[in-house]
Amino acid sequence: MNEHNKSLLYIHAAVFLFGFSALFARLVNQPAIVITFGRVFFSSIFLFLLIKLYKITIKLNSKKDYFLIILSGIVLAIHWFCFILSIQLSTVAIGTITFSTFPVFTSLLEPLFFKERIKVRTVICSLFMLGGILIIVLTRNRELAGTVPGIIVGLISSLSYSVLALLNRNFSSKYKSETIVFYEQLTATVFLLPIVFMIKPEIRSEDIIFLAILGVIFTAIAHGLFVKGLRFVKAGTAGVISGLEVVYSILLASVFLMEIPRLNEIIGGLIIILLAGYMTVYKEKTKALPD
Repeated sequence: MNEHNKSLLYIHAAVFLFGFSALFARLVNQPAIVITFGRVFFSSIFLFLLIKLYKITIKLNSKKDYFLIILSGIVLAIHWFCFILSIQLSTVAIGTITFSTFPVFTSLLEPLFFKERIKVRTVICSLFMLGGILIIVLTRNRELAGTVPGIIVGLISSLSYSVLALLNRNFSSKYKSETIVFYEQLTATVFLLPIVFMIKPEIRSEDIIFLAILGVIFTAIAHGLFVKGLRFVKAGTAGVISGLEVVYSILLASVFLMEIPRLNEIIGGLIIILLAGYMTVYKEKTKALPD
């Protein structure tokens, strides 16, 4: 098997593992903030051991980079908290589908971050994605109270992920991915620790096991596979494959949690996923064009 095919396999394996992470919002009987803390805590420990094992440097070049990476860690904590809370407020399908709108948020925010023009194509895609979300909202009135908060929090998760991706754009050319991820997850752990102490959750031994599995296998290892795959696969291709995370999450939730998505969720989800994939491919092709 050549390096390109191996890299594709790594990315597909990573995205499949990412698909499991949504299930833990249901499997762990804890508030979203506790699940988020457990995820980053165990992931940080694993990454620290990995950095020590492979002697990866964690020193940054400037105080500005330390400030920005700490900010990124706080944004990461907000992103994962909102993602888990969205699923707890609604369903795995709604939480993952609304999160998949992040390519459009990224395209809308990039001009603000890097002083570029907003493209008409981006605005049109955003409107169609909004239509997909409205289709998902069209459900029986007695369930609307649970669906809408889940969608709103899911969109905040998507927006915060876009901000995180744009902040990481400053680091990707300077530092190893392990260094960036370690700092972000360690910052998220420290940021969430006082809140968890205030809540004083009653954590069972099975919760600790689930959170350790989520942090190590479905976060740290999955991310490592994804980054490894990016060596020989274009970012646009990886972005399209990442769209399968929604499909995997919904299928896994159907099997393990018996959460069967409704027809309106499937239709709205397909619109959003297809548009997200299109935006990712279009963005990659635009970057490839000569100036």
